[in-house]
Amino acid sequence: MSPTRTHRDPIPLRRMLHALAALSVVVLGGTVGFMFIEDWPAWRAFYFTMITITTVGYGDLGLSEPGQQFTSVLLVGGIGVASYGIATIVEGVMTMRLDQERWMRQKIDSLTGHTIVCGYGEMGRSVVNELKQERVV
Repeated sequence: MSPTRTHRDPIPLRRMLHALAALSVVVLGGTVGFMFIEDWPAWRAFYFTMITITTVGYGDLGLSEPGQQFTSVLLVGGIGVASYGIATIVEGVMTMRLDQERWMRQKIDSLTGHTIVCGYGEMGRSVVNELKQERVV
């Protein structure tokens, strides 16, 4: 991570969008593939794609040999893309959060000539009055 990046840098968001796009392509490709290879309706093809790439594995649902071959390819590619996608999204969220905290810390550290009074109850009012008398505020 470059030290010059700010919390507004779009790189983590762009990487997360690329990961989501790659995952979407795998899910769509798996769904369409099962629809054509197994002649399944869209929902069943989508469902089987999801249980395949998440490795839940509810069985083969009576796959033909071409369907089994397609599933083997989908398993390797889908698990890889899903793992990459999830890791990229988590990394992006954490990076943006850390960048935001770093930005906030820099803003706080750059403040000078400030006095913070937490609470303005009886004690807080007394503290503010004292600060005014001392010409601090």
